[in-house]
Amino acid sequence: MLDSKKTLYRHQFAIIWFVSSLAFRLLMLPHYLMQVAGRDAWLSMLVLTLIEVALFYLVYKVTERSSIIDFKIIKHIKIGVLLVVSALAVFRILLFLSEAMDFVSANLLDESVWTFAMLALLLAAFYIGYKGGNVLARLAEMVFIFLIIAVGLALLTFRTDMQWNNILPIMPYGSGDMWRAVDRHWIWFIDLTPLLFLSLAPRKKDKDKVSVPIFMVISVVVSVLFMVFFIAVYGNFGAYVPHALLSFSSFTIGGGLSGLMFPLIICWVMCAVIQLSLLFNVVVDSATFVTKKRLPSAIGVFVGIFILMVFFGGVEPTRTASTSAMRIVFLTLEFVVPVLLVALLVYTIKKGGVTSNGKSDSGEAEQAETATGEKVEA
Repeated sequence: MLDSKKTLYRHQFAIIWFVSSLAFRLLMLPHYLMQVAGRDAWLSMLVLTLIEVALFYLVYKVTERSSIIDFKIIKHIKIGVLLVVSALAVFRILLFLSEAMDFVSANLLDESVWTFAMLALLLAAFYIGYKGGNVLARLAEMVFIFLIIAVGLALLTFRTDMQWNNILPIMPYGSGDMWRAVDRHWIWFIDLTPLLFLSLAPRKKDKDKVSVPIFMVISVVVSVLFMVFFIAVYGNFGAYVPHALLSFSSFTIGGGLSGLMFPLIICWVMCAVIQLSLLFNVVVDSATFVTKKRLPSAIGVFVGIFILMVFFGGVEPTRTASTSAMRIVFLTLEFVVPVLLVALLVYTIKKGGVTSNGKSDSGEAEQAETATGEKVEA
């Protein structure tokens, strides 16, 4: 069955992925990558982004058929998959929320209001995640438009005298450090399983074939160019610049946290909320599948994550965990879940189950509502 709160058009699906992925990739990750790979960090960013794009396409093709909640598989297997995906989502919420609070307390607010700022972000993410993909899609569309305007304003004063020689020479001592940076920072890229909780409108209603490929290309270009600009401005010193987002002001004439930076910061906050909301939606949907009661499940998830954040949150512990041997577990699960779902999808189709977003081989029709409010028939 299609869920009217999660049924999206393809351009909305692509925008949600693009906007949510940018938030934390361009915040502290450039700093982390440069600590390992130095001036070759842009190559690490390129490799990681290409891998993410390939995995995104796989997830997209699975979602075209059915959301993970609507998969007609043995209930105990589904619950096991949902538990694994939810655990990964909770850890990423702690990681990203810790980075967000580090950024906010260091640059925008006093550390004394850290708890209140965290609570504000959590409440926003909780509400949007509780409402589901419909609200998430509409918000992402608005944020994307605002992001275009903000970047356009910043580019009005873009510097042309950057030190492009900072990215040279390329891999003077071999590719070892570049690959080590790739190996240690998977978790910022490969968790696309939250997208599996969304559903796409049937092809006969949404014939868009270009949005997904276009955003795949844009994602690679934006991520790599930002990393290149960051290195061109700071060189190897970029390893000591923790918040790359604020370094964008150094890409402009005059530098400093100018008025043109303010719209970008607002965009970052909204992108961060969308990323956190997407992860909240995963945990809430999974809990609802088990309890059959969405609001109590959502409240329980919110309280649990707040407690975990108070006692176990923080940039250092979460980053240490994400780059430790635990990353192998994360990496394995993140690749196994989509591949497993593809195998289950093929098996389900052969057995006469779901073939296209909730429509069975028996021709049984379902009514659904897209994220624009339009009724469509599955």
